[in-house]
Amino acid sequence: MFLSPIRTLNSERFKLMITPFDEDSVYWASDSDTDIIKIASCSANDWPLLEEAASLNKPVVASTGGLDIESIDNLVSFLRHRAVDFALMHCISVYPTKPKDCNLLFIKTLKLRYPKLSIGWSTHEPPG
Repeated sequence: MFLSPIRTLNSERFKLMITPFDEDSVYWASDSDTDIIKIASCSANDWPLLEEAASLNKPVVASTGGLDIESIDNLVSFLRHRAVDFALMHCISVYPTKPKDCNLLFIKTLKLRYPKLSIGWSTHEPPG
């Protein structure tokens, strides 16, 4: 049975997550009734974009690829001070990422450093 995308996205099983790369895209995401805002690691220190994303009162998923621990601390502080419901995603910003380079032990570092946050993994490993 074919379900239309609109019906599928409106179900409780699926959520719409949009990754904006500029403030206009944040406004578009808001107009699109997105459920979750995804912050790409390349935007993790784009403070105007983050300010707009935080103002939507939507959950945020933020990738940490390429960020040092100080940058991650700054991102966490920024989102916490704005009372944003958010999670961090460990990722490696290499496309594709070889499994041996995934550095999965860093997830433990993030969990110890931010014990009250949800920590996940965003992966870019090769297909197959």
